[in-house]
Amino acid sequence: MLRVASQLKSLKMRLLIVTICNTIISLCAVIVFFLILQYKTESGWNIFWKEFFPFLFIFFGLNAALNLFTTKVILNPINTLTREIKNLADSGSLNDLSAAHYPEMELLIKSIIDLVTFANKERAFALMLKEASRSRSKTAQVDSLTGLRTREYMDMFLPEEIARAGLLNVSLSILMLDVDDFKFYNDTNGHPEGDRALKQAAALLQNNTRNHDICIRYGGEEFMVIMPRTPLYQAKDVAERIRKAFFETHFDFEHKQPGGKLTISIGVATFPEHAAEHAALIKCADVALYQAKQKGKNMVCVFEPNPITQ
Repeated sequence: MLRVASQLKSLKMRLLIVTICNTIISLCAVIVFFLILQYKTESGWNIFWKEFFPFLFIFFGLNAALNLFTTKVILNPINTLTREIKNLADSGSLNDLSAAHYPEMELLIKSIIDLVTFANKERAFALMLKEASRSRSKTAQVDSLTGLRTREYMDMFLPEEIARAGLLNVSLSILMLDVDDFKFYNDTNGHPEGDRALKQAAALLQNNTRNHDICIRYGGEEFMVIMPRTPLYQAKDVAERIRKAFFETHFDFEHKQPGGKLTISIGVATFPEHAAEHAALIKCADVALYQAKQKGKNMVCVFEPNPITQ
């Protein structure tokens, strides 16, 4: 912003110099003709002066009008733009800048207004992140068993991420994951083996998601992955990668499971396609997870509205 303001100021100075030089040239022309009138008194010169004076007057008038026009359509708008951009740099807001006031600079003004609008959104989001970071630093919950974030952290983080996605007009997806028949695994092999399997599942999630995705232990054997700036098709691809990695990973005693393998089912939902706020988005992902369970487990389902959920 400051660079743009500096460039506009430089342009204004150049135009001002041109205007001054133009005026000086016109005045010099007038002075020269007055000198000719003073020192050349022959009748021929007097006649020439009388005949030329109207044209000189018209020339000087047009020149002055040109200077006024340049000031009105270029210098004044640039002064306004420079002042408004400086105001933006100082306070982050514009006053009364409008393309309607200066139609001859419509494209430039509209571009600046668009830039300011985006900058204000980014500034508002930066302030929001700063406050959120301050809150998180006080209550940064981590699950003691898996090392993943807890549900309490999700309750704080997900609404903020959805607000950010709405502000920047981008998608956000979440995955709801549940280890299939985990109660059977726990009851058959004991809680220590169940805890070991949950740790292994958490590591699989972290190894198959991006650094800025947030993996959460939602409760028991249920997990969630929050995926900022992620459209539905990408979220579905990640979910399928996780499901496949889980299926191909060896878990101790998994041969005792009903299907001979420890597997995972995943539901996918995306903001804003499926829901506009965090609680509804979680519900959509949970419904998709239920659909995956109903269809045979060990699969990925994207939320599909039906009469039960509407």
